[in-house]
Amino acid sequence: MIRVTAAFGLGLLAAALGGPAGAQTAASAARTNFDRRHCAESPAEEAIPACTRIIEAKGETAQVRAGALRNRAFHFHQAGDLDRAIADYGAAIDLHLRAGETDARLYVDRGLAYAERGDDGRALADYGSAVTADPKLLAGYVNRAALFLKRGDRDAALADFSSAIALKADDPTLYVSRGALYIQRHEADRAIADESEAIRLDPTAAAAWRFRAVAYRAKGDDAQAQSDAAEAVRRDPRMAEAYSDIGFSLQAAGEAGGAIAEFTKAITLNPQDARALKARGDSYLAVGAPDAAIADYGQALAIDPGFTDAHNNRGVAYIGKAAWDQAIADFTAVLDQDPMNAGAHLNRSLALQSKGQDAAALADLDEALRLKPGTPQALLRRAAIYRAQGRMADALADLNAAVALSPTYADALRARGAIALDQDRFEAAIADMTQVIALQPRDAAAYRYRAIAYAALHDDARATRDDAAAQGLAPEQK
Repeated sequence: MIRVTAAFGLGLLAAALGGPAGAQTAASAARTNFDRRHCAESPAEEAIPACTRIIEAKGETAQVRAGALRNRAFHFHQAGDLDRAIADYGAAIDLHLRAGETDARLYVDRGLAYAERGDDGRALADYGSAVTADPKLLAGYVNRAALFLKRGDRDAALADFSSAIALKADDPTLYVSRGALYIQRHEADRAIADESEAIRLDPTAAAAWRFRAVAYRAKGDDAQAQSDAAEAVRRDPRMAEAYSDIGFSLQAAGEAGGAIAEFTKAITLNPQDARALKARGDSYLAVGAPDAAIADYGQALAIDPGFTDAHNNRGVAYIGKAAWDQAIADFTAVLDQDPMNAGAHLNRSLALQSKGQDAAALADLDEALRLKPGTPQALLRRAAIYRAQGRMADALADLNAAVALSPTYADALRARGAIALDQDRFEAAIADMTQVIALQPRDAAAYRYRAIAYAALHDDARATRDDAAAQGLAPEQK
């Protein structure tokens, strides 16, 4: 949550009016007072004509006309007529400048209108003029901070939020905003400090509880994150994001079923929350419900077609269902948006290989390894293709590299041992399979491969023992 403060106000004109300007008849004085009152206090349909008459009247002071311009600008701004609002704010600023005065609030007002029109450069300039004219104008710092955040300038935003807090240290919303910024800067401890101060100042501030939960989750303290997110929900039962935060904490703790329930609450409150839909899909995938996961990923993508994580994870779900074409389509969608995504190349290679498209799979693996050279899984998969093509030296080179990178990578050890067995290097096969069994004592394939190697070496006792172990673990495999 970023707090944006407008400096709009209708009281300026009434305060500036004083008595009637110049000699007036009773009727004209009454008309003047009528216009001033309606310009300052009435709805737009009455205020705008009244303000216009004051602006165009002869004999009015510059201060009164500036007040009328500001009030008319306010109504134009509220109606979304930004060009007229900006013009009136500018005219009011000019009147003050010609009188040797500066009203910093007018710069904030015009800056807001420029920001709404998408003219960020002029908005920043106006906010800068506002805080230069009045270094104690809180709205200038807060609105400029929000605009800096929009432009990705987190350092400048942080400086402005800190200036705002120095001016109003008892405002909990400022700490909430700066804490949220610290989260974006990956400074979890500072975020926790700010959100804790916001909670001290206002224990009912649900957003502070929610952002502190996010910061604790970033630190890996899932229990505290879950507790804070629950408090956010207690303070504001309709805060969908807080239910998602609880879901993420449960997900991190391996409690996928509970996570699904919390994400469902978030989605019920906000059915357009693509992030919650994708996260619930991840949890469905974790509990072995790929169809439900695919449905959630599909909804997330309908809301946000560029959500690459949803495409990627739906592709993974399709792989689990052996739906190779759909998986390839999803990973390709990821790569269309992010060609440097090594994981998508790796995942697509599996689907391509499963379809027998080894050349395309090999190209993906080569690219994955170019982007991330130290990826054991890519080396293992490429070795499998090399082995199928009879390129044993290349396969062994990849498997040796994979084991060097990850000495406890059982799949790579098993694959290397299998090649050693094919090459009648029985001692090497036994050594690799023994490591696999130490890592995965219930690996039936490793026992079976080692039994074959022992038998080739005429060590019948060990061969018989390993064969029995393999049969006991996987009796359906002969």
